[in-house]
Amino acid sequence: MKKETLTGLSIITFAALYIWIQTDSNPSDVKINTELEQAQKTSKIALLMKCQEAVQPRLEDFKSMDIKRKNTDYRRLNNGNFEVITHYYAEDSLDATPLGTVNCLFDKDGNLLETAQVK
Repeated sequence: MKKETLTGLSIITFAALYIWIQTDSNPSDVKINTELEQAQKTSKIALLMKCQEAVQPRLEDFKSMDIKRKNTDYRRLNNGNFEVITHYYAEDSLDATPLGTVNCLFDKDGNLLETAQVK
């Protein structure tokens, strides 16, 4: 065989192999990306931030909210939902900063279902 023919065949073989590998790896890449996005939506910090965003509008001075992350409890419930219970300090109408407790319930996709402030 001529050198040009061998070069052409090796380029075609390489291109076919590259296309085959790319096509074969796409479904797993999509699955991995989906799992990564899901993990980011339900990470502890993401759930805590969503809970904080839900509580802040109810406070007298939402800028004064100070969450005590050390006292935050994260639970995955039997049905796949998540529960976050956290304590925070925030100024009230009397300029006092009492300790508050909030309980946030999320579905398995990380969407907020309900928020309850506990006194």
